[in-house]
Amino acid sequence: MEETAEPTGEATSKTLEDGTEIFSDGDFATGSSVYMVTDEGEQIPLPTGEYTCSDGTVLVIEDGVVTGGEEEAPAEEAPAEDMPAEMSAALQEIRASYESRIAAQKAKINALERKLELAEVEATPRVRRQSVQASSHTRVPQSVQGVYKIFETYN
Repeated sequence: MEETAEPTGEATSKTLEDGTEIFSDGDFATGSSVYMVTDEGEQIPLPTGEYTCSDGTVLVIEDGVVTGGEEEAPAEEAPAEDMPAEMSAALQEIRASYESRIAAQKAKINALERKLELAEVEATPRVRRQSVQASSHTRVPQSVQGVYKIFETYN
């Protein structure tokens, strides 16, 4: 069995979702340096990126330093009753304002759609019924050859 190299000093460790163990000289707080330890015992700064730990926390690392992080998202939102009354009233006011703006925009869209439909109807050519009577100058072809002959006559 191989021995895993451990960092020296007072380092704390976490395990990433993929099983990789990472270390920090601090407590993984913003500004703490974060690194991996190779089998040879060499400390390598963690590359830039977002890392999800096995406990659900997300660490944002930039050049081996924690620049941010998030705790695991709570399963459900806190009820509105926990908010101060002022904040709740302000949020309701903002929501009502946006809902009225959205309703006004929907009404404008519906009015524009109706105008477009009317414009399309008005732009459509109207066909007038005319009585067609056969006259001496009107020829109705009886076959494809007849159509071809009429076509040649006028071209």
